[in-house]
Amino acid sequence: MKSILLHMNDDEAQGSRMEAALATARVMDAHLTCCHSISLSSLVVNTYPLGVWTGYPTDALRKEAEEAWQRFRDKWEAKLAKEDVPWTWARLHIDSAHGLQRKALLADLTIVSLTDRDMGIQSSKRFLGEIVTGIRGPVLGIPEDLKRFEPKGQVLVAWDGSEEAARALRSSIPFLKQADNVLVVRVGKGKVGHEGLESAARYLGYHGLEVEIDELVEKETDSYTILDAAKGVAADLIVMGAYGRPRMAEMMLGGVTQHMLTQREFPVLFTH
Repeated sequence: MKSILLHMNDDEAQGSRMEAALATARVMDAHLTCCHSISLSSLVVNTYPLGVWTGYPTDALRKEAEEAWQRFRDKWEAKLAKEDVPWTWARLHIDSAHGLQRKALLADLTIVSLTDRDMGIQSSKRFLGEIVTGIRGPVLGIPEDLKRFEPKGQVLVAWDGSEEAARALRSSIPFLKQADNVLVVRVGKGKVGHEGLESAARYLGYHGLEVEIDELVEKETDSYTILDAAKGVAADLIVMGAYGRPRMAEMMLGGVTQHMLTQREFPVLFTH
């Protein structure tokens, strides 16, 4: 992974996202692109959600929103200037997820925050769902109040033999090669025609990786089962496929991916 895309937004989780991105870039010897994507009208609403209803002149609101955005950029550029990671800044004047999806076309990894709250246009469960499904590559979700991300620690891979799980496994190879230990656990009963746990371990062996495997459960895949397994090994990262069924169905009915996007304990590497 030599090109990392970081979601930039003026929210409470920006600090944890930035630290995780810097830590990952150091380990991977990668370039960091800080991407802020939002239209001017959305920037105004995001900065002054009640301003447009107060009769305050729109031009004045736009000017103040631009100034607030510049202060945000200046703050993070000052921090980045002191770091040992090569970086660039990208600003796109289109809304949220679409901008990140566009920049992610030439990125090896996209980093966003996990959240169980709806705090704005780019800090919501809907935004996360659009990113995970719209970016055709790995997305690293960082809990918004995570103190420190360890890219070289203990990795737990949740394996159910699905296409999504296989894509996640392939995408995670750079992290797995840096990990202190890798545990691949089978979750769910598996389906006819799906590759088993041994196949996943054999594939990783082709990449020179010696991993532990565990037939974790024999019931349907469950997010709590994955989280309990991660707690049991003090995982620093969970790797899993995302949205094995339509995203709208998961949002309405609840599903493994939807819960993992909103949990606040573990960084998760998703691939759809």
